[in-house]
Amino acid sequence: WPTLWRRAGPFFVLALADVLLQRADIMLLSIVGGEAVTGIYGAAYNLVRVGLKLVQNFWAALYPTLSRLYRQAPQHYTRLCNFSLRYGLLCLLAAAAIGTGVTADALSLIYGAGYQEATLVLEILVWSAPLYLVENYTQTLLMVEQRPFQSLLITGLHLITLVSLVPLLTPWLGAPGAAWAVLLAS
Repeated sequence: WPTLWRRAGPFFVLALADVLLQRADIMLLSIVGGEAVTGIYGAAYNLVRVGLKLVQNFWAALYPTLSRLYRQAPQHYTRLCNFSLRYGLLCLLAAAAIGTGVTADALSLIYGAGYQEATLVLEILVWSAPLYLVENYTQTLLMVEQRPFQSLLITGLHLITLVSLVPLLTPWLGAPGAAWAVLLAS
């Protein structure tokens, strides 16, 4: 059991840190930003979160294959890693560019006319998805290559940066400040 816990521990801590990372911004905003700022930010973030969950599930689905290829066919492992990152970034950068152009219409369609203040927030947050892809790519590869503590370090740095920037930028810029904090932390 001690050996199993030592080997599985980083996976559990990484999962816990990822949950904290997905909710730390909202928790901090409710303290430093108030209800209006949290509502504006939350409306935009909920739309982006769908994309972030797709990215997370993409790498989770690839993990078993990458793990097997790493040991059995290193060339295929490298090729699949490069292919996944390259085309994932292409898709997400295109989605972010298009998303930036249609944020006002998307918000009106989904939430109605009352959420136009969230337009700038959404325009900023859509750019966090490509960065999240790179972060998850790096974490997944580090886990596959049996370096879980380096993977935890990435998540830890992201979380510490986020927790530092949200209270700093939100009082100054409001909901767009929180979006910038999330983007910069990424």
